Amino acid sequence: MCVHAYPPRRAIAPINERLSVRIVPSLRGIYAEGDMVIALWDGTATAKDGKPYTNIYSWYMTMKNGRIVKAVAFFDTIELTDLWNRIPVSKISNMMKIHLEQFLTEWYCWLRATCY
Repeated sequence: MCVHAYPPRRAIAPINERLSVRIVPSLRGIYAEGDMVIALWDGTATAKDGKPYTNIYSWYMTMKNGRIVKAVAFFDTIELTDLWNRIPVSKISNMMKIHLEQFLTEWYCWLRATCY
């Protein structure tokens, strides 16, 4: 199985560096049962090249005492890859790019093993 967990800041920082306007969420729906909460939302932003960045997200969050203790996020990797390839990053974020590329490779591996 190809799965890797990343702390939220480590995953989000290199995305934010490519944006001139950060992602603004628009909630489509929120669903809860027991300790599981699922949020389906659209995110829109403006990239540093002036083009729009839009994506759809689905977050699965495990709650305990009113706090998120675990989260799994799904999103459109084609949209993210387009943003990633268009906008250059600093050397520090370049290291994060390597981690994201590893994550996307592992995610693709997991998807193929699960769906094919």
